[in-house]
Amino acid sequence: MTAHEDRFVPLDGAFNFRDLGGLPTADGGVTRTGMMFRSDALHHLYPADVDVLTELGMRTIIDLRSTVELERTGRGPLESTDMQWLHAPLSHGDAAAGRVLPPALAEGDLGRHYVESLDERTETLATVIEHLATRDYLPAVFHCTAGKDRTGMVAALVLSLVGVSDDVIVHDYTLTDDRMVFVMERIRASGDFPEPVTPMLERVGRAEASSMEKFLAALHDGYGGAEGWARTAGLSDDTLVSLREVLVAAG
Repeated sequence: MTAHEDRFVPLDGAFNFRDLGGLPTADGGVTRTGMMFRSDALHHLYPADVDVLTELGMRTIIDLRSTVELERTGRGPLESTDMQWLHAPLSHGDAAAGRVLPPALAEGDLGRHYVESLDERTETLATVIEHLATRDYLPAVFHCTAGKDRTGMVAALVLSLVGVSDDVIVHDYTLTDDRMVFVMERIRASGDFPEPVTPMLERVGRAEASSMEKFLAALHDGYGGAEGWARTAGLSDDTLVSLREVLVAAG
């Protein structure tokens, strides 16, 4: 497996941008490097950061943030590039707007929150996966604000669908934990969120293994795994085959 420190892309305006390549699959393959990335918010990028993404050949930005977050911050400097952009909101924006939080978030139960989001956002998640299965959209990066929760869900689903084991998915999820202190500092300094939201962010500001383990367990218990979920989401055999072809190289 590619060392985790080698998968992070150093940027001045984002702290949690990393390549999802180099991860082993059950059939002896490995996820392709330079094809699929995950990240925290991208609207704070500097011109030099945009140059880095351009050099990576980035074709598509998949924005998982709510409409509330998007309207507050805008897309940032990537809007002026030729990179394609897909808005695929995986939350209603209640937290970002300082309104009443979903119960699981209010209780700090991230695993349960992910499970509930899986049911509520099936169509959006399916659209994201269809994009990631399409060669013409790659390389692509998907991101939310911290690159942890909504981004973590998408990463877990896609990696599971191409045969990456649960323990590797959990490990990738926890890599965000060390980056959260920088993400939280940026959120507080930037004013991207209203003040009432920041205490909530502290309560859910960790990327602990137990949260992703709970999500993956629910995926297995409720659907028989990621592929079972994909079938209920309406994803076709062709899409699932294409996802593996474009994202996995033979070992």
